[in-house]
Amino acid sequence: MLLPFFQIIYRVETSCLAFEYLAIVMKFVSPCLILTVYRPPRLKNGFIDEFTELLSKITVEYDSIIIYGDFNIHIDNTRSFCQPVH
Repeated sequence: MLLPFFQIIYRVETSCLAFEYLAIVMKFVSPCLILTVYRPPRLKNGFIDEFTELLSKITVEYDSIIIYGDFNIHIDNTRSFCQPVH
């Protein structure tokens, strides 16, 4: 049983091809969206475009957003985003 201040708003079998996500809203004084993202380690074209589209939708609806997950992007390797991670 979820606590009363949690509300699952959508569990997405998404049309996004580059990543998967789960979004949960926590009800405090104002709602806070918690977005968990998983991007598979193999290169998938369109991640930036699809992620940007998702962000543009949720930022209109929520003022407080926490995003975390496994993006499989190695920020210490400038070539990581353009090449598959092995």
